[in-house]
Amino acid sequence: MLEVAASLFARDGLEVSMKAIVRATGLGNSTLYRHYPNRVALAADVLRGPVTAWASAVRAAADSGDDVFASTVRISARHQATSLAIAELVASATQLSADVDAALTGGREAISSALRTAVDAGRVRSDASASDVDLLATAIAGVLRRGDTDPAPQVDRLVDLFLQGIESGREPNSGIVR
Repeated sequence: MLEVAASLFARDGLEVSMKAIVRATGLGNSTLYRHYPNRVALAADVLRGPVTAWASAVRAAADSGDDVFASTVRISARHQATSLAIAELVASATQLSADVDAALTGGREAISSALRTAVDAGRVRSDASASDVDLLATAIAGVLRRGDTDPAPQVDRLVDLFLQGIESGREPNSGIVR
């Protein structure tokens, strides 16, 4: 049951219905609801491991190497590319459970710290903020919603464009170019 639910959350995101999970598992409604009173409880159970893995990888990347911000963003994006639900969680303020929320907060704090370090070192433009990273996470979720068989190349390209655009020495855009 959990493997099927994990697959549906990965493909369809956080809004997958309990009805869809019941259909895909072949279980009865009462069986699913006996274990999980609602979709949020099921999502928390299914996503606890993957979200904790994302947060651990992001924290490890933030503590390593020379270009910590770029490596942190790349590691985060690779994990997000594996599951629409993870990408949606990273991009939003959705709350699932205390432990999943704590892991998300820890990962976001690691990314923010890596960003501040990069700004202070002059590697990233001074007007960059955590909101910019949130926009990237939202864009990654958008790529996954398209349903491509292999979204990794599009996610990698998106990350490359983001990192090039946030480099130090680039002036803020004064408006939309038409």
